[in-house]
Amino acid sequence: MYRYVRMAVGDTPTRLAARYRLSVDHLRRLNGLNTARLIVPGQKLLVPARVPVPIPPRPVNSAVTFKRLTPLNIPVQVANVDLRHRNTLIAPVLASPSMAFGSGARVSQLARSSGARVVINGSYFHPQTYAPAGDIVMQGRMLTWGRIPMALAITPDNRATIRASTTPLLGRPLDTTWVGMETVIATGPRILSRGQLLTRYSAAFRDPALFGRAARSAVGLIGNRDLVLVSTQVKLTTTEMGRVMARLGVQDALLLDGGSSTGIAWNGRAVIESVRKVSYGIGVFTDYTGRRYAR
Repeated sequence: MYRYVRMAVGDTPTRLAARYRLSVDHLRRLNGLNTARLIVPGQKLLVPARVPVPIPPRPVNSAVTFKRLTPLNIPVQVANVDLRHRNTLIAPVLASPSMAFGSGARVSQLARSSGARVVINGSYFHPQTYAPAGDIVMQGRMLTWGRIPMALAITPDNRATIRASTTPLLGRPLDTTWVGMETVIATGPRILSRGQLLTRYSAAFRDPALFGRAARSAVGLIGNRDLVLVSTQVKLTTTEMGRVMARLGVQDALLLDGGSSTGIAWNGRAVIESVRKVSYGIGVFTDYTGRRYAR
C-alpha cells in the first residue's frame, strides 16, 4: 500500500527516503520527478506505507452482477458489487488520462477507454470547465474539492462508507481530510440513511431542477462491503428514487447527477447512454492487481 506524506521543514531527501527504506533515486522515480532537487519541504510525496492491511472477508457473491429490475414497477439498471473481492477497485473514471479535469465524455466513451466492468455517471460539475462540485480522491490523491457535504468513501481494503465531508464547513481541505481513504466521491443529496427515507436535504442543494422529475442515477450501500449502482431513464423525484433504492435493500444512498447526465455501461457498452458529456464516471474494476493507496 502507498500513501502521501508532506515533507517537513528541515527534512532532506536522504532522511525522508531512509525513513521509508528507500534510496533517494527510488523516491524520485516513485514520484515521477526528473531530479531529486524537486524533493523539497512542503511537497506531498508518495511513499510506501508499511502497515498491515486487513484481508477482506470471503466473498459471498460474484465481484459484480448487472441486472434489469423493476422495483415498485419502475425499470432500473442495477450493478451489485461485492467489495470482499480483493482485486475489485472502485475509482473515478476521467475523460483525460492525466488525472485532471477540464474535458468531458459520454458514459460509453468512459467505459471503452477505461476497461471497467461497470461505469455509471458521477456527480455534479461545471458545464463549461467540467470541474466537479465536490471532493474527489483518486489513488489516495485529492484531485479537487468543493461544497458537496456528503461522499462515498472507500479504503484500500475495500470498506465503503457514506459520510460527511469537512471541506464545505472549513472552506478548504486539510491534510487530514479523508485520511486513510483510497477513493472518495462527493455527491448527494443523501436520500437514505440506515434504511430510512430522507426528504429534507442539505442547504448545499439549492437548484430547483434537482427536485423535479428527471432520469436518475444513485449509489448506495447494503453494508460496508456491498455497493449498489442504479440508473433509470424513468423520470423520478428524489423521494421516489429513495424509495426505489430502499426496495432494492439499500440502507444508505446518495443521488448522483441525473437528467441528461444519467448513464450506465456494462462490459464496455452503454445500457443507458448519457445525453451529454459528463466530467467523470464511477468505474468498477474487477481484475485490479496494481498498487493500493491511502490518503
